[in-house]
Amino acid sequence: MVMSILNNTASLNAQRSLYRASGELNSSMAKLSSGTRITGAGDDAAGLAISEKLRAEIKGLNQATRNSQDAVNMIQTAEGAMNEIHAMLQRMRELAVQGSNDTLDVSDRDFINDELTQLRAQINDIGTRTEYNGKTLISGSLVSTLATGSGVVAGQNIDTSSSTAVTGVDVSAVQNAVTANATFTLLTGAGTITMRDANSVSQTLTLSQLNQNSSTTLDFSTFGVKISISTNLSASAADIVAGLGAGGDVKVSGGNSSVTFATGPDGGDNLTVGFRNVQVDTTANGSSTQMSDVNAKLALFAGEVDAGTTTGDSRQKAEDLIGSLDGAIAYISDHRSELGAFQNRLEYTINNLQQTSANLVASESRIRDVDVAAESAEMARATVLQQAAVSVLAQANQQPQLALKLLG
Repeated sequence: MVMSILNNTASLNAQRSLYRASGELNSSMAKLSSGTRITGAGDDAAGLAISEKLRAEIKGLNQATRNSQDAVNMIQTAEGAMNEIHAMLQRMRELAVQGSNDTLDVSDRDFINDELTQLRAQINDIGTRTEYNGKTLISGSLVSTLATGSGVVAGQNIDTSSSTAVTGVDVSAVQNAVTANATFTLLTGAGTITMRDANSVSQTLTLSQLNQNSSTTLDFSTFGVKISISTNLSASAADIVAGLGAGGDVKVSGGNSSVTFATGPDGGDNLTVGFRNVQVDTTANGSSTQMSDVNAKLALFAGEVDAGTTTGDSRQKAEDLIGSLDGAIAYISDHRSELGAFQNRLEYTINNLQQTSANLVASESRIRDVDVAAESAEMARATVLQQAAVSVLAQANQQPQLALKLLG
């Protein structure tokens, strides 16, 4: 080997080894201090890309879990309010039964009417005041309603000769969107009626003859529209088709906002929940026939009481009120049951989201997290190599001085 004082090859080799050992030591320290195996894309380019994708999914699942928990709270708010409405309807029924007993006179029924009036007002007040984050839940403001100008409406005469008419148009199940208003066009065929929306999505129903004093409901489930029809005599399918076709369309207005919960990490992972109108009213959005009937029967009872008659009409009106209240109690029970089913579904959704998130975290951990035991061993090895390289470099730097002994 040539002895040289210009180029110290041994020192260069020792420097290279020291540089590599120092780099490995710094890398191990960075991984151990951060807790992650991948501190930069250069550590594992493919692993970085996969783990970032998993992280996005995990964050989406965790947020969806919080969304679902908020949805449960929103449903519980509405259901809790309806629990009180149930109690008031039960009390109103109790009063109606009391008022239908002829041991009372008109003045006694006047006292009953006073309490009925206050209970009705409180039910409506609860409907107006029950809110969640500024959204009024059970007053009908979150329900799609039939718009002014709709061609098909309740009371529309389909066929005069058979006294056939539309008795109701239910659009409360039409998905409420912030884009709100929608128009569904009715197209006629040979014994069929087709409903089509603005996006050319359509659904066709085949009609049959209606017998005397019968009714039917055309359920356009694709859009959430139900059209109820009844006849006093009889109506052929052709008569019904022609009568509905004359109306031309069903126009829907959305409420203030949609009630769609994001229950998953991806677009389209939604659950739509409808909150019905529970007010004892005939004019509010999405007013139910059951609660409207209670409103009408209360007005008739109050009218008889105010008239002060002694003919027994006020007793009969109190008795009529009992059946209406039974319908209202069943209506509230049905909605509470529906919301309870949604709540149970959301609870299972939350459990599934949490389990999926935990599994993905474990997968992401295996890719991204540092193995402390293995990396500690690597750091110890790199430390020893660094110390050895420093020692060798010190000795290599002394080698050129040997040449001085030859010179002198």
